[in-house]
Amino acid sequence: MTTIEEGNDLTVEEVAKLFGVLPQTIYNWTCTIPAFPRPCGRRGRKVTWAREDVEAYKTATGRGVRAENAERLKLLAPRKKSKR
Repeated sequence: MTTIEEGNDLTVEEVAKLFGVLPQTIYNWTCTIPAFPRPCGRRGRKVTWAREDVEAYKTATGRGVRAENAERLKLLAPRKKSKR
């Protein structure tokens, strides 16, 4: 399971976990929602967002994972392949 590291910047996986969406959704929001925070740098090969900007957007819009839905959604859990 991905844990959110303490620090100023968040990877796409960490931002996705905060909002309860897949990482690709974060990239889509970056391109399609003008108010969504823009990436601010890199951590190794990973693009990062400023924690303060992401938290401010989350608070301003009310987007995010509700505690009661987190377990039901099983966020970022890999899907099991079915045997045929």
